Amino acid sequence: MIHKLLLITCILLLAFCQKGNYDQTERDYVLSSLVLQTATSSTSTTSSSCSTTVSFATLQASSFNSNCARCHASGQAQGSLMDANDYSSVVSKVTPGNSNDSLLYTKITTGSMTQYANDEIRTLVQCWIDTGANP
Repeated sequence: MIHKLLLITCILLLAFCQKGNYDQTERDYVLSSLVLQTATSSTSTTSSSCSTTVSFATLQASSFNSNCARCHASGQAQGSLMDANDYSSVVSKVTPGNSNDSLLYTKITTGSMTQYANDEIRTLVQCWIDTGANP
């Protein structure tokens, strides 16, 4: 039953997206979020799995900064998409308290940035988001 409901939802979502109401990036995000939420719905990770609160400063001191800021920084090729050195820019790509509903987490776990993110980055970003995405 749930599979039929999911299939119907996907078909409706695809039909809506194809009408031009979303640009390609938004379409990719909506679809990947739906797939990710469905795949993780029974094993969803919450802030309780994070042993400590992670701040943006903690992210900056980790490999997140060196890996992501190579391209995603002011003056870099992909800096206009997100500046990894700027809290406001990064937090605009997340839903504080819910990593599974966050574009940044989706990109580094199942999207186009998986090849650049390591386990440390994934864990820190997930905990940062799930514990409130604090500065």
